[in-house]
Amino acid sequence: VAAAVVGTLVYSRHQYYVAADGTTPTRAVAIYRGVHGHALGFGSHLEATTDLPVTALPQDERQRVDGSGIDASGASGARQVVSDLRQQACALVSATAVPAASPTARPRTASPKATARATASPRPTPTMPVWCAG
Repeated sequence: VAAAVVGTLVYSRHQYYVAADGTTPTRAVAIYRGVHGHALGFGSHLEATTDLPVTALPQDERQRVDGSGIDASGASGARQVVSDLRQQACALVSATAVPAASPTARPRTASPKATARATASPRPTPTMPVWCAG
């Protein structure tokens, strides 16, 4: 019995998963150490939070993170899952960003001075969220 308890403890401490952190106002993606739920009284604890909001994820990944989470193989595997989720979220933002407008010149006037001042309109630059840089 003692061996089973020790084995369960060792097993649970080496398990990681990625799920939503319900303690932050934005419900950020977080890394948990342990097992989902409780196994013989051993649960999980929050290992690390990220700045990546769950709402930024594609719908299918959001459901996985909000649901039972995404299992990972160790701490580095969990960090890789977060990195993959971040790339997907940033790609989604990039795909839905307003494309840059083409430059347009002001209409020409008869005055040579006004013609010299005609410049192209600045191109709007889509801004990426801070969490895309992280």
